[in-house]
Amino acid sequence: MSSRLALISKNIICEGSRQPYHGFILVEDGTISQILPYNKDTYDTLMEEYLVEDLGDLFISPGLIDLNASFGCEGVSVTTKAGLSGGVTCISTTDKLDGEIYTDIAPLVQISDDKIEEIPSLINGNAFGLKAFLVPQGPETQILTKIEEVLRAAGENFPIFIHPEFTSHKELLENTPFRMVEPEERGRMPSEFKIEEFPESEESSSSSDEEIQPFDYTPDESPTTKDAGGIRRTSFKIPVVISPFELSPRKSPDKKRGSLPNVLSIIQNRHPAEEIKITPNKTKEKRHSILCTLGTKNKPIPPQDLPFMKRGSISSESYKYHIKTFPENWETDAVEKVLSLNIKAKIHFSNVCSNKAIELIRTYRDSYPHLTCESSLPYLYFSNEDVKPGDTRYKLNPPIRDSKNFKLLWDSLKLRYIDSISSYHQPVSPPQKFLGDFRRAVNGVSSMGYLLQGIWTKLKADVREDNEKSFLVLMSQWVSQVPAEILGLKNKGSISAGKDADFVVWDPYQKFEVKSTENIPSEMSPLIGEELYGKVMRTYIRGKLAFNENTRMVCAVGEVLRRNDK
Repeated sequence: MSSRLALISKNIICEGSRQPYHGFILVEDGTISQILPYNKDTYDTLMEEYLVEDLGDLFISPGLIDLNASFGCEGVSVTTKAGLSGGVTCISTTDKLDGEIYTDIAPLVQISDDKIEEIPSLINGNAFGLKAFLVPQGPETQILTKIEEVLRAAGENFPIFIHPEFTSHKELLENTPFRMVEPEERGRMPSEFKIEEFPESEESSSSSDEEIQPFDYTPDESPTTKDAGGIRRTSFKIPVVISPFELSPRKSPDKKRGSLPNVLSIIQNRHPAEEIKITPNKTKEKRHSILCTLGTKNKPIPPQDLPFMKRGSISSESYKYHIKTFPENWETDAVEKVLSLNIKAKIHFSNVCSNKAIELIRTYRDSYPHLTCESSLPYLYFSNEDVKPGDTRYKLNPPIRDSKNFKLLWDSLKLRYIDSISSYHQPVSPPQKFLGDFRRAVNGVSSMGYLLQGIWTKLKADVREDNEKSFLVLMSQWVSQVPAEILGLKNKGSISAGKDADFVVWDPYQKFEVKSTENIPSEMSPLIGEELYGKVMRTYIRGKLAFNENTRMVCAVGEVLRRNDK
């Protein structure tokens, strides 16, 4: 097959263009050689020398670059395959690579106090940046306390990705005691923690916020001991987890489609290990067939979401508790802690979900020429009002906040106070989600493969029809161009001559329902059942057709990128 490819479209999202471009993209040996305006004579000439594919009205956008994704329980092959089917061509991650790779990978290295001496070799090696956590995310998290040393060693050209969370050891244990416990141990611990029962230790009462001591928690220690705050054991009941994925689910003895009181009585009286089977309403509105009077806006509960609600958890109190465990000041304190050092490093804040933190970052822009921040799909698609009662699939860190914050995030995005958007994909297995119990559930939302469509669906609903194409161009900057600039990927992120031929071919106006498929297998995603705009038809990596929706073809053409080559 010829290595010379010509793609034709009326809607090419080119670098530097404010509107989609009607023309040809010429590809030779995996690189974009030229972009030409469309005319019939050029078409006839190219037919003799190139493999020509006319894509008509379909949009050709630069491949997505996801700055923030973990492979978790899925592994690299499953996650990158899901990304490819959603138009992702490159993923940046600290995770280990073991298996076939379907997208390119730009490796990051998690930095901690004991690795500072390695920074010069990392800069000259294959890593594309450092990733730092200021407080533990779990029992085995390596944290960074020597922030100033790392910023000076990294300099202005090597990015450091910082998770925006900073608080004291005592506050962390008071608010999220389960965070420091292995998931398999959470089922044997009490769920009713009383924050006021944490005694003031000498260390915590004498140290200031500026002098917070390093976290010395180890997996062998238990937060139920007096060293972790003297948590009282009130119960040792092991929670029953509802599994919606049984091959032969039990059938409900009551096969009638009930009203809301009947549905709730089924949930409350049935054994929690049994799956709830509700016959969906056979109308166009499949997702909202059961009206629910819970919550402030009387939002419906989709029947496919009912199995995720555990007996006794039909209330919104558990999610309100989760939001309180990560107050907004933890984000702003992290931003202030880093930026007040006034060291001109290339700093990028990941997972920012508080608009107050974004506003604070904005105040430092003039002092930091390379300062960037990123929000993620879960925060720009959901608000707390979308979270179903007891549905821990929505639990992540930081939490999905209220609708006011949701609207402010979108305002900040349109004003370009937010530089990029990631998926923040963190797949968690069903048992570790402790469905119905937000306190025990592991943080993480499955979102890989939906970034382009999820953001576009929300954006499309909020802009005038005559401005849609302009915003499609702007959106490519959030998910492709700016992420490439942050990572220093000079050959990726936009459609222009000399860059890698990484494309996503899609139809922004075709609506589809998100379903678990071979390429998008995560049944634990809260996006399952949502109707999104933007069907991805093809994904190209370096000019190779890696995904084809029509044939369901998926090819493992990804590579682990080398920093010196890109």
